[in-house]
Amino acid sequence: MAVYEGLTKFLANIIRTAKVGLDQVGDMMQETRDYEFLFGSEVGDFIREVFERGMELRARTAVPHEERNFNREQELLNWFETQLSEAKQVFRPYIDFREP
Repeated sequence: MAVYEGLTKFLANIIRTAKVGLDQVGDMMQETRDYEFLFGSEVGDFIREVFERGMELRARTAVPHEERNFNREQELLNWFETQLSEAKQVFRPYIDFREP
C-alpha cells in the first residue's frame, strides 16, 4: 500500500497546487521505489509516466510567466486530474482484497 499511497499523495498534491516541487518528486520516487518487487510492469509504466509528466509540468512552470505555454500546462493539469481514478484501476488487481 505504501507505493500506492506515495503515488496518490503526489497526484493529489499536484491537483491541489497546480505545481510540482523537487521535494515532492523526491518523496514520490522514494515512496514508490519498491514497485518493481511488488507489482507488474504496468504499475512501473504508470509510475514512470506520472514522473515524466510531473517533471514536464515542473519545468514548464519554472520559466518566466511571459514565456510559458499555458495551453500545455492546462493539458498536463487536466491529465493529472484523471490519474487518481486511473491509479485505482492500475493498482486494483494487486491491492483489492475483497472476495471475488
